[in-house]
Amino acid sequence: MENKTGPETGEIIPPNVPGGGKRDSLKHTGSLTGAFILIVIGIIFLLDNAWGIKVGNWWALLILIPAIAAFSRAWSSYRQRKVFNPEAASSLTGGLILSLVAFIFLFNLDWGKVWPAFLVVIGLGALIGALSRH
Repeated sequence: MENKTGPETGEIIPPNVPGGGKRDSLKHTGSLTGAFILIVIGIIFLLDNAWGIKVGNWWALLILIPAIAAFSRAWSSYRQRKVFNPEAASSLTGGLILSLVAFIFLFNLDWGKVWPAFLVVIGLGALIGALSRH
């Protein structure tokens, strides 16, 4: 079998790597993001239907899209390197912060009462980042 040249960059793609590693990784990340979005929407409807927990500010679900993309990047980075690295830690921290913001808006929580949660998330992110460097 002969090597192919990639259409975007001209790099040589070995015949045993279908489509090249980066392209497959991007496709996998997109699939994960779509799956997570469906799961989150399903959980929100389940909260409303089963337990009567009302979700306000539906627009806040849009904040979850970049959060889920950040989680997906963290997972992809972890899978590529087989170790939890600083890149995965920063993506995870960003996703947690965005998820917290979305959660506060979705459930109409009082910012004055939940702001310490940001300190906890940022502290966890710093801890994970420090541990991932060692």
